[in-house]
Amino acid sequence: MSSRSLSFGPLVALILMGARCGGDAGSKEVASAKPESESKSESKVDACSVLTPEEIGAVTGEKSVEPKREAYGSVGTCNFHSATQLFPVVSVILAPGLAKMTSSAEMAAWRSKQGTSWGDIKVIIEPVEGLGAPAIRNEVEGTGLVTVEVAVRGMLLDVTTSSLERSKNLAVKAMARLP
Repeated sequence: MSSRSLSFGPLVALILMGARCGGDAGSKEVASAKPESESKSESKVDACSVLTPEEIGAVTGEKSVEPKREAYGSVGTCNFHSATQLFPVVSVILAPGLAKMTSSAEMAAWRSKQGTSWGDIKVIIEPVEGLGAPAIRNEVEGTGLVTVEVAVRGMLLDVTTSSLERSKNLAVKAMARLP
């Protein structure tokens, strides 16, 4: 079993915790100020519908990936598993109710306010440009997994893979399928 596989669960837990419990009061205000009908439509977005197994295979080299859906309140996740790995090859998280972000630098500052370390766990947070929306690299140091987080259409889209380039590539494809 690889160390990359063993580290995936805690990474997803940290991302989910930050996405919904973020330390930024503005994000809580935006979430509570949204009309109920808008929140309902966002919560129905299926995280597994934004990427196909074929797209994931083309980017990661894994030819047989199967999606596994999970939901945590209005946050949807989709973990794409392959027969050759114990843990997901790609993870997608969609969390509605994100405060409006105007730049990648603003998003990095927002995420950094939530903390960049928890005990021995260190997190690398850096702006990512060129995706057409505010985005950041959010990487738990030493895990071999990189998450690209994108602020798009009032949602936080997270795509986690084994590299920044793979995560960026799949994030662009996922963004194109969001309502």
